[in-house]
Amino acid sequence: MDFVSICLPTWNGVEVLSDCLESILRQTHQDWEAIVVDDGSTDSTPEILKFYAKKDKRIKPIIIEHSGISIARQTALNHSLGDYIAVMDTDCQMEPNRLKEQLKRIKKDKSDICYSDYITPLPDGRIGYFPAGDIKGKKVKDILDRKYPNSNQIVPNFTILAKKECFKNVYRPEYKVNDDLILIIKWLKRGYKFSYIKNPLVIHTNTGYNVSTKKYKEVLKITNELRKEEGI
Repeated sequence: MDFVSICLPTWNGVEVLSDCLESILRQTHQDWEAIVVDDGSTDSTPEILKFYAKKDKRIKPIIIEHSGISIARQTALNHSLGDYIAVMDTDCQMEPNRLKEQLKRIKKDKSDICYSDYITPLPDGRIGYFPAGDIKGKKVKDILDRKYPNSNQIVPNFTILAKKECFKNVYRPEYKVNDDLILIIKWLKRGYKFSYIKNPLVIHTNTGYNVSTKKYKEVLKITNELRKEEGI
């Protein structure tokens, strides 16, 4: 079987962490490890991680000083043993067939990276369906040349599963947010092949936990820096 490392950074995610980890345990593809990096949480996140590490040895917590999302993701990568990396956020839950379907699609298409649509429970009880975009034919300028170029509008970061080699030297530790945008830009430059599953494989809970929502100004600042680097 194909071994998958699920890389999951978390910071003060006590309200959503258990649901996230339970969704990982329900995966139909069972050959995985979950590298969960606690980015200096001040709530009971460490206790939750200790409980789940005892429940299933495939869940492997790592605790670091609060350093930001890029360093937390890189720390998870540094400890990963998988042939593939599944990107995950604490405020998300995997559908049970996520890993199985994405591995199947990568092999079918002979691609490097696979992403999907996602759904979000709305405050009024409805379920919001958020289709990703087709990145085929897109260039870096197409991603950055927008008012608010959140890469999740095209490739939702938390739905990504990719070959491990795709993650070599992709994160920039000087940036504490916008890791998703930086990732996609580097992958486009490297010419990797993407597969898009037009079906929701992740549930994203709109709790306000998401770091880019809390640090909107910093996201825009980094985006403008990236535009300058690319001459846009």
